[in-house]
Amino acid sequence: MIKELLQGKAFQLGVLIPSIAWLVIWTSYISIYMGWGNFFYLLPHEVAGVLLAFIFPVFLLFVSFVGLSFYGTVAGHNAQILEKIEAQEKKQSEEIHSLLSKQNADTEMLSAVTELLGKISKSSAANQQALVENGEMHRAFASALNNHHADLGSIEHKLSMLVQMETEREERTKRLDEEAANDPLKAISQQTSLLGMFDIIVNDTSVSATRLLVNLLEANGHPKTEALQLVQGLMSAYSVGEKNVFLTVLSQQLTASPKGTKPLAELGAKSDVLRGDIAKVMKASKDIETALERCKEEDLGKMVFDNKPLKTLAAQLGKDFFEDGSAKEQVRPKTASPFKA
Repeated sequence: MIKELLQGKAFQLGVLIPSIAWLVIWTSYISIYMGWGNFFYLLPHEVAGVLLAFIFPVFLLFVSFVGLSFYGTVAGHNAQILEKIEAQEKKQSEEIHSLLSKQNADTEMLSAVTELLGKISKSSAANQQALVENGEMHRAFASALNNHHADLGSIEHKLSMLVQMETEREERTKRLDEEAANDPLKAISQQTSLLGMFDIIVNDTSVSATRLLVNLLEANGHPKTEALQLVQGLMSAYSVGEKNVFLTVLSQQLTASPKGTKPLAELGAKSDVLRGDIAKVMKASKDIETALERCKEEDLGKMVFDNKPLKTLAAQLGKDFFEDGSAKEQVRPKTASPFKA
C-alpha cells in the first residue's frame, strides 16, 4: 500500500514537487545570503539547525500526506462495512416478514381445521341423538307387543315409525360416511400447500420483475436514484402484504413507456440474466394458470389467489418475446433457455 502511495500522482503533486521547490529555495538562500564556504565553518548545532530547516517542512508535508491518505482509506472501508451491515439488516427484516406470513397462514389453517372439527362434532352429536331416538322406538315397540289390549292399528303405526327411523338413520350414516370419504382435512391441507406454492412462485417472480423494472426505468432515461427510491417504496408495500405490487408496477411502466418493451428487448439481446427474468415471468404465469384450471370453483386456491397481475404482465411480454425470453423482432439466441417449459 505504501509503495502504491509513493508511486501515485497525488504523491508527486502534493509532496515530491513541493519538496523539490523547497530544496531549490533552501539552497538558493544559503548561496545568496550565507555562501557555501561559510556554511562549512558553522558550529555543529548551527549546521544541524540549517539542515533541520530543510528537513522538517519536507518531513511534516510527507507525514500529513500519508496520514490523510490512510484516513481516506479507513473511511472508505468503514463505508463498505456500513453498507454490508445495512444489507444484512434488510435481509433479516425480509426473513422476519416471511416468517410472520407463514405463521399467519398456519394460524388460518388451524382455525379452518378447528371449525371443521366442530362440524364433525355436531354431526356425531346428531348421530347419537338419532340412536337414542331409535332405542326409544324399540322400547315403545316392545311395550306394544307386551300389551295384549293394543290394537293392530297402533302396532302398525309404531312399526311404520320404526321403519322410518331406521331409514333416516341409514341415510344419516351414509351421509357421514361420504363426508369422511371426502377427507376435508386432506383437502384443506392440499389447498393450503397449493397457496404456499403460489406464494413462492410470486415471490421469486417479483425478484425478476424488480430487475426488469429497474432496467426499464434506466433505459427510459430515469436516474438510478429515482429507480432505487421507487423500489424502496414498493418494498414497503410488499412488506405489508401487497404481494403483486412489483408485477403491477412493471405492467404499468410497460404501458406508459413510449417505446413499450423495446428497451427490454435491446438489453435482453446482451444479457442472459434479463432474458431469464422475462422467461421466468412468462413460465410462472403459465404454471399457475394450469394449476388453477385444475381446481374447482369452490376450492380455496381458486377463491383466494389473485392471478390477474401476473397474467396481465405475462400477456404484455408475450406479445414481443418468446418463451425463452428472446425478442421476436431479433434473431433468437442459440443457447438453450434457462427455464424449460
